[in-house]
Amino acid sequence: MEYEVVEAPSNTVYSTLLNQLTLEQNNSRVYRTFAGIADLQSFTGAAKYFHSEADGETEHFKMIFDFMCDRDMNPVMQSLPEIEFNKEMSLLEMFCQAVQAEQNTLQSLYLIKKVSFDMADYLTFDWIQGLILKQREEIKQSIDWRNKFSIANESPAALLFLDNELEKD
Repeated sequence: MEYEVVEAPSNTVYSTLLNQLTLEQNNSRVYRTFAGIADLQSFTGAAKYFHSEADGETEHFKMIFDFMCDRDMNPVMQSLPEIEFNKEMSLLEMFCQAVQAEQNTLQSLYLIKKVSFDMADYLTFDWIQGLILKQREEIKQSIDWRNKFSIANESPAALLFLDNELEKD
């Protein structure tokens, strides 16, 4: 069965892509904030990890932005919420929030998939699959690190060991 590709995406597909664009940009800012907090706490491995995650979110942002531009959509930037810089935040708290952010991102990607299918926008439907696969890998990695920091349970030696592992990763 052949499907006709919709060249002009619906407003619904546009809105979900625009929301995803904003979500990726905000996640990048959150991870940069976490990197700054980790650096202040002398956890250089965690700072490196969160900078890398922020770069990944920025790359996702660019992919979505380019996809929208290629389809002649106008990716209007939405305002972003203020991010609290809590220099006392623990690494466990950061990783718990990272897991939640990654899970929210996956749900948003699934929404794009559903909406694009419902609107017969098979170009977006096919394209979003790649981001979904990447997102699932990011969730697994975030959960693994969160679980390790949960086991460490604020033990200074264990935290330093995990931070050194993040430095290598």
